[in-house]
This record gives sequence, C-alpha cells and structure tokens, in this order.
Amino acid sequence: MINTQLRLLAIEDNEGDFILVEHYILHLIPNASITHLKSIAEAIDSLSNHRYDVILLDLSLPDSNGQETTKKVISLAGSTPVIVLTGLNDKQVGIESLKLGVQDYLVKGEVNPSTLFKSIGYSIDRKKTEEQLKLSEEKYRYLFNNNPESIFIVEKINLQILDVNETAIKKYGYNKAAFLQINLLDLVPQSDNLPTPFLLIEQINSANLNNTVFALPQLKKNGTLIYVHFSLHEIEYSKTRAILAIGTDITEKLMLEKQLAEEQQIRQQEITEAVITAQEKERSQLANELHDNINQLLSTTRLYIECAITNETLRPRLLIDSKDYIITAIAELRKLSKTLLPPSLGEVGLIDAVKDLIQGFNKVNNIHFKTDFESFLERASDEKLKLSIFRIVQEQINNTIKHAAANNVFIGISNTQTGLQVQITDDGIGFDTTVKHNGLGLKNIATRAAVHNGKLLLQSSPGNGCSLSIQFPLAIN
Repeated sequence: MINTQLRLLAIEDNEGDFILVEHYILHLIPNASITHLKSIAEAIDSLSNHRYDVILLDLSLPDSNGQETTKKVISLAGSTPVIVLTGLNDKQVGIESLKLGVQDYLVKGEVNPSTLFKSIGYSIDRKKTEEQLKLSEEKYRYLFNNNPESIFIVEKINLQILDVNETAIKKYGYNKAAFLQINLLDLVPQSDNLPTPFLLIEQINSANLNNTVFALPQLKKNGTLIYVHFSLHEIEYSKTRAILAIGTDITEKLMLEKQLAEEQQIRQQEITEAVITAQEKERSQLANELHDNINQLLSTTRLYIECAITNETLRPRLLIDSKDYIITAIAELRKLSKTLLPPSLGEVGLIDAVKDLIQGFNKVNNIHFKTDFESFLERASDEKLKLSIFRIVQEQINNTIKHAAANNVFIGISNTQTGLQVQITDDGIGFDTTVKHNGLGLKNIATRAAVHNGKLLLQSSPGNGCSLSIQFPLAIN
C-alpha cells in the first residue's frame, strides 16, 4: 500500500514530460509531494539534505547520460527505490539498469497512471524487502564472524571449505583465500590412530548431521596442534548441500584433564608409598619392642629357670622371680597389642576410645588435655572413618609429646553443617611449615585424611604452637 503522503523526487530535464508525470501521480495520489530537479548536480545536492520515498530518473540529463546517470543516483539513493523513466526503448539498457540496482525501467511513451502507480508501489515494496534481506544478511554476517567459536561452511560431499568466519581465521592463522583452497580434513594431521580422510567423509555423510559431533586434532598454520570439538549441521548454502561445522577448541580442557589425571596418579602413588612406609614403621616398632623389651624379659626368665633346675637352694626364689618376669612380659605384650591393634570402636565408640588414649598418655606425661566432643554424633560416621580419626589423634599426640614440648593440648571432634571436623591444637614450640620435614607422622595423617577426602589445614610457626584441622565431608544418616 502506497503512503498517501508520498514524497517523490523527479529528475527530469523535459518540462513537458515532468508535467505529464506529475499529473498521473497527483491523479491517483492527491497528497503526494513531488520535487522536480533538472540535473544530476541538483539531485546530488538535494539527496544529501533530504529523504524521499521514490526517485523517478530520466537517463538523458544535461550533465549526465546513460549508465553514468544511474550509477550516480543509485550511490546517493541509499534505501530509496529508483525507477528509471526514460524515452529510450532499449531492452539492453533496461537490463543493465536493473543490474545496477534500479527497481523498475519504464519507457515514457508506454506509461499511463495505472502502470506508474503499480510501478511505484511494487518498487517501494521490493526495496523494503531488499533492505530487510540486506539487514538480515548483515546480522548473519556479524554473528557469523563474531561468534567466539570457529565456524566452517563446507560442501557435504567432500568437505571443501566454502566459507569461514573471522574467529577461525584468527585461531588457525590462515587467511580466507587460503582456507577456500583446502578441504576441512586437510587440517587434520596424519596419524595411525585416526581414520583416513575418505573414511571420515564417509562417516560424516552417513550420519544424522543434526546429532553428530566429532573431536579431531587440528594443525594451525604455524604447526601448533590443537584439539577441536565439531558440531555438524546440514544446511543449504548458495543452492548447495553443505555442512555448518561449529568448532570448539578443547585443547586446554584436554590438557587440564591430562594434568589432573597425572596429579591423581602421583597422589595415589604418594598415598601408597605412605601406607607402605607406615606399615614398615609399625613393623620396625614391633621388632624393636619384641627385641629390646619382651625378648630380654623372656631371656632372663629362661636363665632363672635353668639356674633353678641345677640349684636347689635358690630354686624357690628363682622360680618366684621367673614368674614375675613372665607376668611382666604378658603385660608388655598386652600393652603392645593394644597399641598395634585397632580399638573396637563399634563397642566403645570413638569418643570413649580417645578418652582412654588420653588417659594412657596422662600416666606417663605431664601434658594437660582439654577436649570438646559435645556436638559429635557417633551415628554420623562409619567405623572406617572413626578408626582413621582415632589413628590421626593418636599420631598427632605422639608428635606433640616427641617434638612440641607442649604443656596444653586441645582435642575437638564435632559435626558441622558440611561434615565432620577434627581439631588438635597445642601450645608447644611450633615449627616452620614451609620447611620440609623427614618425619612420617604428618605424612601418615595426611594420607589417612586423603583416603576419606578430608581437607587438612596445618598452621604453625616457631614459638606459636601448632594447630591441625581436618574437615571431612559427611552425610548424616
């Protein structure tokens, strides 16, 4: 539908022809506004300062002629449709004019009010459609080129590259002209672990492209190897069956996954080594206890009994002493067994086991222990975790007695909103946590914590005691 407030520009040097055209227009569109100019120079000035709905152009003007006239006006018209209205009845000129961008080509002798009205209406509509398509193309091109992912448009049959966005150009280092000379699979390095290009093409063409993804190694122009995850979609491009391949660079992700796997393997090796070392330490302690203590008691007992066999006078006294030594050896064995074997936490509970442990240490040490177990729930953790916590407390108390010269030790075990927390703090001499220590105590504690995904925090400095905190993730049943 033509706007009744239509603004027209007629570039026509023949006054009579203009009056006739003006009559036709005003007959059908009474409120139309028509500006009449007689030269290209005037038209250039007017188009620079005013906007029109339609331009009617005569090709024969005093200062311009033919295609030169059309080119000048088209360049200035912008989104305004141009209709050539000329006395030249030349089909070739008409075709050339349409190629240059005019909306219609009318011969003056063949024009009447109806044809002119239709031409104006159709030209306005076509120009609007062209502008919308142009805007759509510009938006598409902007989104295509500024997409953060590399995008390729390739032929479906052989994956020849038809178009590529700016992201891919920057990512791979090739210019657009170079890309258009190669196949997408030319970017794949040769490898015995990959299918041949022919097989890859066959796989891609036999797949449901809207649900197909491929992860392929790619070589940049500078030889750098990257890994790209391609999402494939079948489209029509310039009347050709094509594939839209959206490539996401997953090189960094793969490297991080590889690094994480390596770190986990190293961590597992460290845990295994720590467990073996701890076992060897326990065996060594057992051997020392058996050799230096119990073995001496039993050896002395044997000597007393042998002497009692041959010496009737001393026999009663030697047998009594032998009995005492055997009783002492049995007590030492019980003590050693209690130290080595895990307590039956299912029977006495973690807290009672820790209290017994503290009571045992109090008999031979002058350390004052303070505890806080009020918010701990026995049912909130399994036996394995509770046993690990018991061993951690046992190990840290041993460390404190051996190295800290502490007077006071705090032990806290509590349930929190996120899990279970173990806190052991002393007021001893402390140490520099940045200096590597050769002792196994802290390594054993870290290993036991890691088995249950515990997060260990160790804080200490010379003269300021030591604080050991472990947070275990835990779901309360």
